[in-house]
Amino acid sequence: MSWAFCRTRWLIAVSLSYDDALDSQLDNAIPSLNHHNFRASFYIVPTSQSIRDRLSERREIALHGHELGNHTPYHPCSGSKPNCDWVKPDFYSGDYLTRARNFLNRTIRE
Repeated sequence: MSWAFCRTRWLIAVSLSYDDALDSQLDNAIPSLNHHNFRASFYIVPTSQSIRDRLSERREIALHGHELGNHTPYHPCSGSKPNCDWVKPDFYSGDYLTRARNFLNRTIRE
């Protein structure tokens, strides 16, 4: 099927999203997306070390049309499920959520 045929018959939308504020997204995904003139949404974790270390780069990608969104500070699962031994109990405590919210508020104001 040719692209011309698709343009006359279909309306297509693709949403690209990246989770967890990984360094590899800045190092690999952004250059590739920019090269092909694609934009994506990046859901950042406010308490991530990568955010602290590379915040200016993330602000820069937002200026170039990529979307930055706030990733939930935790995943709704517990360490009692198979293969979830990585889940730390403090991820679900009020203290963790308060620290994440406060960090995000400070980051936005800077």
